[in-house]
Amino acid sequence: LENNQNLSLWLSIHQLDILPRLWQKIQIQPEWENALEAVLRERLNSIEVEQLDIIRSWMDDLPPGKWTLFEKTQPALS
Repeated sequence: LENNQNLSLWLSIHQLDILPRLWQKIQIQPEWENALEAVLRERLNSIEVEQLDIIRSWMDDLPPGKWTLFEKTQPALS
């Protein structure tokens, strides 16, 4: 995401640049970090949104690049 200035600007305009990234949500033992990066690659930079329905508001203003979203999940009740 950082290498695409147009996409970075689009994310900023839509206030998505301030949302958490997937890598910030993952807790993993250090010896597994390389394996995780190998599997998820660029998806580690996915942006967390409250609901995926947010994409409907972008139909007339699509992002200028490829990136990934993931929906925030609610913690399981004990």
